[in-house]
Amino acid sequence: MTELEMIVLALATGTAAGIGNTATMAVQDAYASLKSLVRARLERRGQDVQVLEADQVGPNVWRTRLEQALTASDATSDDLIQTAAQRLLALTDPEGHHAGRYQVTVTNNYGTTAGQITAPVTINYGQLPDPPAPPAAT
Repeated sequence: MTELEMIVLALATGTAAGIGNTATMAVQDAYASLKSLVRARLERRGQDVQVLEADQVGPNVWRTRLEQALTASDATSDDLIQTAAQRLLALTDPEGHHAGRYQVTVTNNYGTTAGQITAPVTINYGQLPDPPAPPAAT
């Protein structure tokens, strides 16, 4: 799952949970937090925040517009948005979260640090340079 797919899924899940008034206070708070972070990101990057209102258009149109706005605003690089999306998905689907259903695939990322890594990880820094020549004997 990409960062973009995770954020869109979390927003859709939060919207769906709120429609039936079945969401717990924790889910409502997590959704409000994610939506607020995304709204602020869209506003800072000059994107239309109305794209967050899923009830105004059909689901496929909403998803397409949301993905375009998130991509244009580079929301997938925002650690706070990613964390909020993961938290919301963990609250709405704890079993899926623990099973790794919402793992994010990161490619070509530089400078990111992780507090905990719980899966096999392969790090490829490209081809290593040749070692320097040994010092000349005198």
